[in-house]
Amino acid sequence: SAKMIAVVRERGIVPLFKSSVSGWAIEELTHPDQWFSTSDTLGPWDWKIDAIQEGLLYGKYISRRSAFATEKMYRHLMNSYPHMHLIASGGVSSIQDIEELERAGVPAVVFGKSIYEGKIDICELIKRFPQNQTNIRESLKEDEC
Repeated sequence: SAKMIAVVRERGIVPLFKSSVSGWAIEELTHPDQWFSTSDTLGPWDWKIDAIQEGLLYGKYISRRSAFATEKMYRHLMNSYPHMHLIASGGVSSIQDIEELERAGVPAVVFGKSIYEGKIDICELIKRFPQNQTNIRESLKEDEC
């Protein structure tokens, strides 16, 4: 994962799977045996967690295909294409992660698994983000918080 993170930091944005630019994707930079290994060695699917913990962003940035990007590249994309609505998902495991994404200008975040696993408390989320209360409350049972 460290090599992949270094490549993303160097290039700014790197797709997960092959694209029209040969030799650019993580799929092409990683030996096929690492993708679906049954050993204890982690492969690219698992590297997403490391990459996000290292401050990289993961989303569908290139023709609706998954890619990793630096925050600087993400801000560049948002400034260059203000009509683009990017959604962050994968690796969001705390309210602090959501706050960091908000500071980075990410307009939407997927974090359902973290609620299911008890890592994010929905009532605490409402307290921290009162501006989005209506959207959050629509998915709650009456008098839940």
